Amino acid sequence: MGRFLQHQSFPLIRLDTLCLPTKMGGLGVLNPKLQQGALQLRWLQPLLQSTSSPSGLVLPWLLYLLRHYLLDVHPHLPFIFPDLRHPQFRTYTSPFFNLFAACDLLPHDFDSTVINLPTCLDIPLASAVVVPHNLSAFPASWRHLRIQGAYKINTTLDILSHHLPSSFPRSPRILHKVLQRVDDHSLFLHAFIIRACLPQSILTKQFPDLMARMGTEVDPSTLLSALSPTFP
Repeated sequence: MGRFLQHQSFPLIRLDTLCLPTKMGGLGVLNPKLQQGALQLRWLQPLLQSTSSPSGLVLPWLLYLLRHYLLDVHPHLPFIFPDLRHPQFRTYTSPFFNLFAACDLLPHDFDSTVINLPTCLDIPLASAVVVPHNLSAFPASWRHLRIQGAYKINTTLDILSHHLPSSFPRSPRILHKVLQRVDDHSLFLHAFIIRACLPQSILTKQFPDLMARMGTEVDPSTLLSALSPTFP
C-alpha cells in the first residue's frame, strides 16, 4: 500500500508515518492492517458471546471446527493464546487466520485479571511466565505444555500447587526445568498465576478491589473482557 501511495515519489516514506495524523507529520491514512483487524473482530464478537448455538451459517461452522480439532481445549482460548492453536488453523488458507491475527493485535494485559483455577490449568505454560530480557528465552520445544502439566488444584486450600517431580503427567524433565527456573528467578510467573496459588482469604485482604475467583469449569470470559470490553 505504501508503494501505491508513493508511486514515482522520492524519498519513500514508511507506511507507519503515512498513517500518522496530519498534526504529527503524517497523511492520516487508515492503517489497512488495523482496519482489517477491526472488521474481523466484528465477526468474532458473536462467536465469543455464545459457545452453545450461535445463529447463522458461518458461526456454527467455525465453532464446529474449533471443537473438532481442539478436543480438550475451550474453543475460546485459542483466540487468546496462540500456543493453543491447531497447526491447521495457522495457515493462510484457514478460516481462522484473519480472526486470530485480529485478536493478536489487541493488548494482552492480564495483570488485573482474575481467572478461576480450572481456566488457569488450560493456559499454555509459556503464556504464564515472564522471561527477563537478559536471560534465555522460553524454548520453543516447551510451548506445547500447559499449566496443568506443572500444577494441579489443591482442593483442600482451593489453590494451585505444583506437582511433585515424581507425578508430572508428561514431559517430566522439561517441567522439572521449568519449576527450577521459577525457583531460581530465571522465569517469573504472571500475576494471575501467582494469585491462583494464594488462598482466597489472602487475596481478599491483599487485593480488595479485585473480584473473587469463582466457578468450577473453564471460563475464559474474564480474559476476553481484558482483551476488549466488547467481548463477554
